Amino acid sequence: MNCRSTLYTLIIVASMLLLSLPNIYAEFVQPRNMTISYNFYISHLGVAPRYIAAIDIDRLLVAGSVNNSNGVAILNVNDPYIGAVVEQVYPLTGSPTCVAVDGFPIKRIAVGSDRGEILLFNIEGGRITGYLYTVLGADFYINKVYLVEAPNSSKVIALASEGGPRTVPCTRCYVYVFDERSPGIMRIGPRTGNATTSIERVYVQDIAPLTIFDSSKIYRNASLVALTYIPAALITLEFSILYLYNNTLYPAANTLVEVLAYDKARGISYLYGVNADSRGNISIPVLMGLYANLTIRDITGRVIWSMVFDPSKHVAIDNTVTLPPVIVTAPPDTRRATRVYGTPEFLKVAIEVLDVSSAPARYTTVASANFRLDIDTEGFNFIANAREPIYTLVFGNPSRGELSLIRVAVAGKTLRRILQTVDYIGLATVPVATVTYVDGSYIHVALSDGRIRVFRITPYNYTLHYIYPMDAPIRKFLPIPTIEGYTYTAITTRGIQILTASPIQIPVIRNLTTLYGTVPNYVDSDALADLSAIFLASSNSITVVRNMVNAARERRVLTLDEIRAPTIVVKISLPGNETYEKIVVNFTYPQNTVRLKPDENGFMRIANLVPGIRYSLHISYQEPYVVPENRTIVLTSFRDEFIEVPMKYREYTVKVKVSDPLSREPIAPYNMYMDGRLVAEEVKLPEISIKAIYGSHTIAVEPAKGYEAVYEPSIQSLYVDSDKELEIQLFRKSYTLTLYIVDRVSNTSPIAPVQIRLPATGRVYTLPPGDHLEIAVLFGNMTIYVEPARGWERAYSPTATIVEVSRDTVYIVYIDRVKYGVRLNVLDGYTHSLVAPVEILVNGTTVYRGSRNTVDLVLDYGVWNLTIAPHREGAYTTYTTVLYIDSDRELMYVLNRTLYGVVLEVRDVYGSLLTPLNISISGVVNTSQVIKPPTTRTSFTLPYGVYKVYVEPVGDARKIYIPAAIDLTVKSDLLETIEIERIRYKLDIAIRDVPIGRLVGIFDLYANKSRVYSGIKGTASIEIPCGVYSIELVPQSPWDAFYEPSRPIVTPIFNDTSIIVSVNRKSFNLKVTAVEGVSPVKNAIVAIESLETGITITQLITDENGIISTKVPYGTYRVAVTHPDYYPYELVVNIASDVYEIAYLRPAIVTLVMRYLPIVLTLVGVAVAIYIILKIRAIIARRLAPEEELF
Repeated sequence: MNCRSTLYTLIIVASMLLLSLPNIYAEFVQPRNMTISYNFYISHLGVAPRYIAAIDIDRLLVAGSVNNSNGVAILNVNDPYIGAVVEQVYPLTGSPTCVAVDGFPIKRIAVGSDRGEILLFNIEGGRITGYLYTVLGADFYINKVYLVEAPNSSKVIALASEGGPRTVPCTRCYVYVFDERSPGIMRIGPRTGNATTSIERVYVQDIAPLTIFDSSKIYRNASLVALTYIPAALITLEFSILYLYNNTLYPAANTLVEVLAYDKARGISYLYGVNADSRGNISIPVLMGLYANLTIRDITGRVIWSMVFDPSKHVAIDNTVTLPPVIVTAPPDTRRATRVYGTPEFLKVAIEVLDVSSAPARYTTVASANFRLDIDTEGFNFIANAREPIYTLVFGNPSRGELSLIRVAVAGKTLRRILQTVDYIGLATVPVATVTYVDGSYIHVALSDGRIRVFRITPYNYTLHYIYPMDAPIRKFLPIPTIEGYTYTAITTRGIQILTASPIQIPVIRNLTTLYGTVPNYVDSDALADLSAIFLASSNSITVVRNMVNAARERRVLTLDEIRAPTIVVKISLPGNETYEKIVVNFTYPQNTVRLKPDENGFMRIANLVPGIRYSLHISYQEPYVVPENRTIVLTSFRDEFIEVPMKYREYTVKVKVSDPLSREPIAPYNMYMDGRLVAEEVKLPEISIKAIYGSHTIAVEPAKGYEAVYEPSIQSLYVDSDKELEIQLFRKSYTLTLYIVDRVSNTSPIAPVQIRLPATGRVYTLPPGDHLEIAVLFGNMTIYVEPARGWERAYSPTATIVEVSRDTVYIVYIDRVKYGVRLNVLDGYTHSLVAPVEILVNGTTVYRGSRNTVDLVLDYGVWNLTIAPHREGAYTTYTTVLYIDSDRELMYVLNRTLYGVVLEVRDVYGSLLTPLNISISGVVNTSQVIKPPTTRTSFTLPYGVYKVYVEPVGDARKIYIPAAIDLTVKSDLLETIEIERIRYKLDIAIRDVPIGRLVGIFDLYANKSRVYSGIKGTASIEIPCGVYSIELVPQSPWDAFYEPSRPIVTPIFNDTSIIVSVNRKSFNLKVTAVEGVSPVKNAIVAIESLETGITITQLITDENGIISTKVPYGTYRVAVTHPDYYPYELVVNIASDVYEIAYLRPAIVTLVMRYLPIVLTLVGVAVAIYIILKIRAIIARRLAPEEELF
């Protein structure tokens, strides 16, 4: 550590010496009434920013990599034309983790690293006048640095964590306080020792000095520093968690460990959870003396590791127990502990307000809060405005997604909560920074997810006023006290934004839909609190925005692109083959001149020009024969511009005369070069004046592009020491002309020899068939005459053509044959006149379509294939012949009609053919045939045409069939059906009713199962085709209920015929019962008489039951019942279904007498007997009476 400090001291001394050196460049005067941005490239300086901090309008601090090592550099960006200048460099062993300033105006800047380093810079007038380097420990990670103001000095407060970034809960967090002028350090933490002023056995969670917002400055008060800590006595269990995957161990980052801490004897237990850090390391706080069950679950909730911590079996060193690493083989649960288990009471965070104005020598406790916070409280802020002694605590609870604003006041030694407002902001979101204003009207809270929440301050609460989204996590949040109203700067991970909050929220920087200003490869940004300068850092450049305060005050919305200082691109053009290495450029701007060099192509970019500022360029060449150039540049807008500066030789005039030996003047454009440099392009002038510098030159004339085929190049040397004249001749190029003579008819070589005549050369060539001609000619147009050779004048017509020769050319000359008239007489072989159109083809090409007998053609000399074929309809056979045409001709051809197969089918309308039939055909040809049953078809071969077909019966068949005829058009093979009808005869039918003999129904007549007549009531007469029929009568409805269909009668009908058909009535059951009272009467005679005919059809005698039963045909009947002992009984019965009747008989008088005579006789005998007895009794009485008197 001592060697390292010595090295750093040497570097610091060297850096301070650099500060004492005078400036090596004049300062560029910035425009003060214009908002403008400049860009400075810094990659060539070896500086790669991670954090930046604005010092003044010309300087900024860059923390990051310097020449591939960690360090801090001070950059001067005053002059945009010299570029960024590294003024000082300060090394770091660790990587920068944070940068802090003391407020506004900036007097001090601090930088923290992940190796426990803190650099403190004292700034006066934009220059670093003091420097302090402190190392808290190589294993310490600086999470936060605050620069606080004490009455007589400035203090540095740092929140450091041992072993890596701060975790929740933090068991290895410390607060360090030191003074820039006084030696020593004050420490607060779990283990501090007694070597310095300290507060020991305090589990620090966060620190926040009171930030006071005044009208002219912003500062942090060393006398009111809020400290959050866990007040309980704890033991920390520390171990690492590794995840085994594919035989490789990985840190199990954020693993959730469930903790059940308990003491059975005291009856207490706490269930809570702790998350591992990003490296898989975990520190679990447990109340001293408690047992603890530790459990790790996988993402499904299954236990994958557990252990029981017994405080009596583990040794605690400095209240820390180190356990062996834990290896899990399944993905562990990584949910946020406080979200799952909440915060146990012993881990609630206490708040204590300290006064460290006298640190590191001593400190005092101002007040302790009468309330506590959850362990996962983050984003702790402590703010106030300068006018009121009322303070606001702002913090977030990411596990519940809440933002809390607590108004507190110090009453005695107690920090009392006056009121609290809780706002839901979303899970895992915490406040990054909080600002207010001197009038205490609003509080602006910047959140980690990029939103800005604005609360109106009232005596009773904090009311959410509006929300502004920034679309990126916010890093810094700076109020602008120098602008009237509420204006602040928000710096995010993607860019910077300036917002005016009153009367409405207006973003000053706008770029289409982007909610911030940014640059490519953006890293960080910062702004001075008066907005005189804004700095945006990328990985390789710094963008500086001047005078943004003007836009903010005017509420003017702008983009960084529209205020970007323009760039001019200067293109220097050198004459001849001069090199750009000899160019010298002096760029002059207010208060300075710099020397510039163009690139190998003569281009030069000058960036960061200010509109309205006068600049000048002086461009010179290191040889005397090139004239220097001067340019004055005054830009009027923010648009980039292109400036071309041509440089010239000192010149003489050379008059060049160009001629063509054939046409005197050139016939094609040419290019003229001097010393390889184009001086005249695509001209046809006979004379050109060019400028040439002093010395020897080569003048070359070549045909222009596209005309290279016309002339041969011409080159001459010329020494120029005054105005000169030069004559140059252009000679045309010679080419090979290959001529092919092609017969236009056959598209091949001529069938006869031809002569080729070339007037330009005066030569004549005879070309036999199949040969061609090759000759050499000069560039230009040539007339060629082609005519038939002697003796072949009747074959071809002479022709002439013009050939353009601009290269080796193959040219085809088409020659036409002599045409002759040919008359064709085309006749039909049967009728002379054509009955259908024909198509005449010559060598396969149609020359005529139609039906004329005479056709006139015009044919070329030669041999032709003539084809006469049918057109559309196949009326004729195709005729082919060869014509030899060498004069006008007349020819005759007779065409044969096409023969087609015709199949005729004769169909009897009523069934199969009965007799032979004769089929005769008349038309173009006549023919006939006889078909005999069972054959119904016959075939013919007929030429194309129209025919009449007759079908006639033969012999006796004349009594059977009627002759038939049809028209037939034969123009293809066909099958034609001819229907022939039979002769019809009269059929007389009489219907006989059985058994009654009197017909009462209506019938339909069926012949061969087909109905041929309907509604016959007794007799009928119909006509029917001859044939053999099965005749049947079928009753119509409703008579089908009473009559049966007749039996089929097979009847041949070959003449008029009469038949009688019997139809039987349907019979039904008839039952008659003869009774006297209820007693049946047997042996009664029942006679059934048809009322339709008056004929008794049957007589029946009743049986023992007095019943007769019989079947009776349909009809109406009189039923008479007679018996010798009874009066006759009659009834009328309608038989249309089964009938049951009862005949009630009355006995005759005689019957009654005979029936009751024995009774009468018995009664008479009884009466006589009684009478006789009475008479005898009287006689006896009379006799006995006297005897009685004797007594």
